[in-house]
Amino acid sequence: MPPLDLVWRTVRTVSLLALSCACGCPQVQAQQAAAAPPQAAPRLVLSPSVFGGSPRYQGWPLVLELTLWRETSRAATNTSGQPLTITATEGSWSEALSVTVRNAEGAVASWPLHLVKQEGAQLSLAADDCTAVEWWLTPEETMALPEGECTLGVAFDPKRVEGLPAGAAAPRSDRCRLRVEKEAVPLSQAMAAEKLYQQGWYYIVRDDQAGAGQAASLLMAADPKGIGARRLKAVIAARAGRVEEGLALIDEALSIYWEQYPEACPPAGLLSLRGQLRAQKPKPAAGP
Repeated sequence: MPPLDLVWRTVRTVSLLALSCACGCPQVQAQQAAAAPPQAAPRLVLSPSVFGGSPRYQGWPLVLELTLWRETSRAATNTSGQPLTITATEGSWSEALSVTVRNAEGAVASWPLHLVKQEGAQLSLAADDCTAVEWWLTPEETMALPEGECTLGVAFDPKRVEGLPAGAAAPRSDRCRLRVEKEAVPLSQAMAAEKLYQQGWYYIVRDDQAGAGQAASLLMAADPKGIGARRLKAVIAARAGRVEEGLALIDEALSIYWEQYPEACPPAGLLSLRGQLRAQKPKPAAGP
């Protein structure tokens, strides 16, 4: 152990022992309690992103993803406290979310986003918990979007929920920057594959397993060594209850990735999906 560290730990220990004598006095304890700063609770963060990133193209499906999570910082010392519970006054809690789109000049733009409704009136999140909400636009709807830069933000409508923190503890709403462009003509092979992947994920979000399966099969045929098609097929299999099939597809995708990039870290999305699938596996029955 480094000497300075040992000295510091010794001084700190002696100081704590000296303080413990004074702390035994009820008056001192009361003064310390009054002087102690209030504990900061984990803050709710709303972080939107567009699947596939920027730019997005007119005539392609679009999926807006919102991650809601409770941020734990060094100041958040009461992480073992009660979960934050937000209750919708009517309908689902996800219906109380409002998406605001602004163009490059700051003017509000109207996008006909379709919410993937989450069931239940209550959202309850403990420290470091997270959940997600999605919206989508059809290819026909994105064709009508104007070209250019825009920002997207999501927030709870305070008139439609109860239990929303206020003041310094109010939720933090991040912003997502996006550029809308025309689709290139003709599409490169890589862009055509990316479009198929976007279509597959769009169908998954809409719970259209047939459409998702068709997009994944077309993508696999176009790029037999591709990772995206295997990821799509793994999600489709998992949603149909075929967990082992989904895990095998993720393992294939990871093997292909390591063949191509032996020194690189594997994509976090694949590892996360593998962890989710492993958690869905039925646990073996206990022995006699």
